[in-house]
Amino acid sequence: MEEKKKSTLGKAFARTFSRKTPSKTAEPAPAAAAPAPVAEAPAPAAAAPAPAAATPAPEKPVETPSAPEASPPSSTASSVSPIAIPDSTPASPAAQTHDSSPKSPISHSAHVREGTALTNASATSHHGLGEDGEGLNPADILLNRLNAFRGVIKNLQQYFTDIAHVETTMSKSMNKTSGVITIPFKDGQQFLGTGGLQDVCIGIRDSTKTRSDQHASAARFVEETIVKNLRKLKQDIKARVKTLKADSSLYSNKVFKEREATQEKIASLAKAIGLYDMSGQHHHDMEKASSDPFVINLALRRQLAKQVQEENLFARALKQCQEEVKTFEAHIIKEVKQILAAYSEYQLNNATNAFAQSWAPTQLALNVLQEDSEWNSFLERHGHRLFPSDMVDANPDEIDYPCKDSPYVAPAKAANLSRQTTIVKSWKDGYFVLTLAGWLHVFVSSDHEKDHTPDHSIYIPTSTLGPHTEAGQKQHVFSLEGKGKGGLLHKDTQTLTLRAHSREEMVEWWSDISKRAHSSTFTQAGDGSLDAVSRSASILKSPPTSHPKDEHSQDPSPPYAAHEEKAAEGAPAAAATPAAAS
Repeated sequence: MEEKKKSTLGKAFARTFSRKTPSKTAEPAPAAAAPAPVAEAPAPAAAAPAPAAATPAPEKPVETPSAPEASPPSSTASSVSPIAIPDSTPASPAAQTHDSSPKSPISHSAHVREGTALTNASATSHHGLGEDGEGLNPADILLNRLNAFRGVIKNLQQYFTDIAHVETTMSKSMNKTSGVITIPFKDGQQFLGTGGLQDVCIGIRDSTKTRSDQHASAARFVEETIVKNLRKLKQDIKARVKTLKADSSLYSNKVFKEREATQEKIASLAKAIGLYDMSGQHHHDMEKASSDPFVINLALRRQLAKQVQEENLFARALKQCQEEVKTFEAHIIKEVKQILAAYSEYQLNNATNAFAQSWAPTQLALNVLQEDSEWNSFLERHGHRLFPSDMVDANPDEIDYPCKDSPYVAPAKAANLSRQTTIVKSWKDGYFVLTLAGWLHVFVSSDHEKDHTPDHSIYIPTSTLGPHTEAGQKQHVFSLEGKGKGGLLHKDTQTLTLRAHSREEMVEWWSDISKRAHSSTFTQAGDGSLDAVSRSASILKSPPTSHPKDEHSQDPSPPYAAHEEKAAEGAPAAAATPAAAS
């Protein structure tokens, strides 16, 4: 079978949230007709505390199981992996304990779907996880990266704050040192006033004061330019982190809730198919319209579309967040390079050649550093946890799930027919669907995306099928009565009078329904006699009755009323036929 091409969004979710799964998915076994509740083994009672001893026994270290390691899907995986049916085994009380913090829809998924899969091993917090961020919501990975940048800028700010403090201290110390030399000398009469040793000492003093002023100027420059800009950059990162945390679209529980609802409907579909696929056995749940796999599958497809819609919105928000973080990261790198370039230029213009030599490796690193260097390296390490830039929305029609191709979810027969209303007795168009489970559903239209709930439903195996009109009559009508659901009064018993567009269509529908009906009354070809057929295959034949041609000149109301009267008249004769034959 040719593999479908996986959508870009499917690959993104698979790379982001997939976990190791078997290469082959076993076919779901049909559920039992009436699955007996499995008695759960009672949890072992907690051991009674041992009496206190003189010397307490050493405690054994508690082993903490490691979280399952997430891994990207293999390249040979199918286009869209089937959605797994949730495990019905109840979790232990310890596993059910959870905190009350908001859950990420990604990190608390109920199942794995490789097309848009989330794993239940994920967590919204990075505590206890490796540096690669396995199991994190992509928004948390980006959040951690911004916090890491904030830490680097904070370190640089602290470094240059200390540099400014050193420069200030040097300025004060040199200014104090310059005061050690007293000019003029106390014993001035011993030395030349000018052109002698006193002028040398004056030069040393003034040089020290100049260096003191230079250090003071450097301290002001570092504090007012370098530290100030780094502080502003750190505040920008902090504001970006706050905005990211406040973005509800990145931490909404809608995806999680929609996936929970999808899993419930998948489980209901599998259970319903197992209920009907029991080799002819009957169960009272079959008589409920909500148990028809066809109807359940319509609701499942609608729910799946809602889930994919939420996933697409979530993925778009994450993609936009990634682009914003990428742009903001380039801004951080650019600002850092400009700040350090300003510091280097100041020192080169006001310091000795020794600074140029010591700054040379830093300048070389700044020349090599590009605005996207760090981001590209980040993508190489964490790209499998993020979304590609060419990501497209997922299509719910491309998603596989258990029992998607089951014959019970496909209509056995479907067409646009008309039915007679109950009160006004007028004809109303509708879309009629006959299912393999034995249900006849009436929808307003054939668009099941908008109309997924039938207006009327009748369970054919417990219903009675009336005769259809004869050839030559204007309308092609027959009736069906039995247990079902629908109508304004929502009665358990439904009566449908169906009208086809042609006699061939009417006979075709009538024949398909009669094969499944509990009992039916039909017209024998040729003589127009009526046969009552039950599911036990016993046939009560009525004697032939001639029908004048003028009987077909007007349609009875309902069209088959005349046949029912003839059937009632011929019943005694039909009952006597076997006795006479014997």
